[in-house]
Amino acid sequence: MQTAITYTDRLFLVSGIDGGREAFLGRALGEPLGGFVTLEGKAVHLAAPGRMTVRPFSTRASFPVGDPGYAIHELACGEALDEARGFVADSAGQVDRAAFPLLYRWMESCVRGAPASAAEPGPAAGTSPLLGFYGGFAAGAEEFRRAMYECPRVASTTELDRVAELEGSLAMELGKLANQMAIKLGRIVARDDALASYLAAFRGLDLAARAGAPAGSMGGWVYVVGRMQIAKNRARWAGDVDLVREINALTKEGIAALNEAILDHCSSLDVLITEAFAQYEITPGLGRRAAPFDGYLHPQQSTFEAFGHAPPIRVAAAAAGP
Repeated sequence: MQTAITYTDRLFLVSGIDGGREAFLGRALGEPLGGFVTLEGKAVHLAAPGRMTVRPFSTRASFPVGDPGYAIHELACGEALDEARGFVADSAGQVDRAAFPLLYRWMESCVRGAPASAAEPGPAAGTSPLLGFYGGFAAGAEEFRRAMYECPRVASTTELDRVAELEGSLAMELGKLANQMAIKLGRIVARDDALASYLAAFRGLDLAARAGAPAGSMGGWVYVVGRMQIAKNRARWAGDVDLVREINALTKEGIAALNEAILDHCSSLDVLITEAFAQYEITPGLGRRAAPFDGYLHPQQSTFEAFGHAPPIRVAAAAAGP
């Protein structure tokens, strides 16, 4: 015999809204009436990878029970319930993956397959600002390499070999840094069983690739930083001030070391470019812009820019309730 579901005061996630572009998270105000259940909560729209546009206040909407066009899911995971309560109470119009990672992962999967037009223009979400610094070095090295390839006066591989050495050296330094931060974070997590259990839910989640990070050591660094931010948000919910401070200190340490490594290599590359262009009479800025410090002079757009509001929610019946 099938057990009837009790809806009242329980939290539900609804997918299939607006052709799959939106989801709704809310608390049931009562049992279904006339084939519809009324929820009070917030509509969510994935504005860009890693970011959610959220209605800044709660609304009421009715959804058809049993309609194959809508999927109504009851939250049963304790950690997800904690996130959901904070999500509904939060008045922010936009939130990122690190703030509500379990909810984001669910919502991302439920809207996957929606029409491409659902994604609104905007910067790569979740992108670390330091990726711009790394990108400046990588782009400068590549432009210098191509300028040397195209110059008929270049008769030696000395400068080209030096570029390859700088790229390899930076990759090695960033890889070692990511490894050190991962081990230090692991020691912090090992002391907190609740935090360890929470982070275990994200094994296999490619935080680096979805944040727009390149593959390799820089991607590893972004992955570790992503886990640190998720851990810190969990500590915030738990009110663990000491843990927040410890993770912040580790983040600061990692950013300072990363920044120093990239700056040192940008400086070495800049000098190499200047010397080679002078030696082979290559005019800088004509066709090739080899400028490794561009990432610092023109950083990537902030991921906290507004993306605009999501399209209106569409449900099969008018909102109900007082």
